[in-house]
Amino acid sequence: MAWGTFTDIPLATLAFALIFIVILYNVLQKKSRSSQILTLFALSFVGVGGVAYNLFTSENMMEALPLELWSLSALLLPFAIIMRTRGICNLLILWPVQSFALLVFNHEKADMDVLTGEFVLYFFTHLLTFAIPLIMFWLKLTRRDQKYLSKSLILTVIVYTAVHFANIALGTNYLYSMSPEGNSFLGFFYTFVSEYWYMYCMIPVFFIYLVWWYLPEILDYRRKTKGLRRKLKAIEEKDRIRNFQPPIDGNEIMQMFGLPGCSLVGELKAAIKDAILDGVIPNEYDAAKEFLLKKATEHKLTLKQEENR
Repeated sequence: MAWGTFTDIPLATLAFALIFIVILYNVLQKKSRSSQILTLFALSFVGVGGVAYNLFTSENMMEALPLELWSLSALLLPFAIIMRTRGICNLLILWPVQSFALLVFNHEKADMDVLTGEFVLYFFTHLLTFAIPLIMFWLKLTRRDQKYLSKSLILTVIVYTAVHFANIALGTNYLYSMSPEGNSFLGFFYTFVSEYWYMYCMIPVFFIYLVWWYLPEILDYRRKTKGLRRKLKAIEEKDRIRNFQPPIDGNEIMQMFGLPGCSLVGELKAAIKDAILDGVIPNEYDAAKEFLLKKATEHKLTLKQEENR
């Protein structure tokens, strides 16, 4: 029974893939952290086995070297699970997308019999290479970090370029960097940009995918940053109010009314300060003095300076 392309069988296998991912996640969610790591570590070797199978069963081993993004991901995955290095884990959010794409755009394997062991290995190699990094993040075995968005894209460009020069040196066509023949999806981009540069047309696609993946963290970061700015602004405003000095200070109030240092001097000074901050009077000496004289009459104070004159 041939796999086919965009027929009932491939659609059924995609539905099975999604169900498998959900079930695996829910099963692991109930396990201990060490059990989660050991299970994912064991499953990651399915991808390693798939890479080895392609390498040793190919008629030309040089054309089956693991230089595609999905095969590089499969080889990195066991190390990522054990070490849980944030940079590698975040990179494996992007590169295994090729594995999922190979399950959806399966033109090259459309004639494969789904009842054979070769198909099972091919299918689960790509399914687990794509699913395991997602499950690691869902289980919080590692944390997504938006700072790796640009780093992942830059490293992908470097790998693309390195693969192209490997193609030239080995006379092969990894990642279709020499010609997209046999891959209609990449062939579409080839109509716009010639030679291996057309591969860079995938970078905007990868960028959109990563933005979508990191969007919750980006929005959370913006929310926290906005909240922090608001708090800093409130603190600055409090500091400004606390450090604000009215045009008339305590010494001048004591001289004006012949008062000793007492709480009344502080009360009058605070009244002037509050009046200015509340917008009752402008922050000007004459307005402050006029306001002070009105407050002084409430306390039955006389202006000693004018009496001395």
